[in-house]
Amino acid sequence: MANEEKLDLFLKKMVEEAAQRVEAEQRSISDLLSFKATVEAWIPEVEWKVDSLNSSVVYLQNKVTLMEKKGAAAVDVAAVTRRHV
Repeated sequence: MANEEKLDLFLKKMVEEAAQRVEAEQRSISDLLSFKATVEAWIPEVEWKVDSLNSSVVYLQNKVTLMEKKGAAAVDVAAVTRRHV
């Protein structure tokens, strides 16, 4: 009889621990799904900011290129002016 009680107690404990593990895994899955939803909500905003930043970089590249061309033209004009003077 004592062995049966020990076995029943052991089985009861195993069932409780299994239920606790399942509950912990369900909480973990729920937390991960919540985190996934949060990250997915941020994605459009991050993509918009990346596109905006890219547009700004292209704009600045164009300005620098234009300034370089104007600077090169100014140097050429100065060189020609000095030769003719």
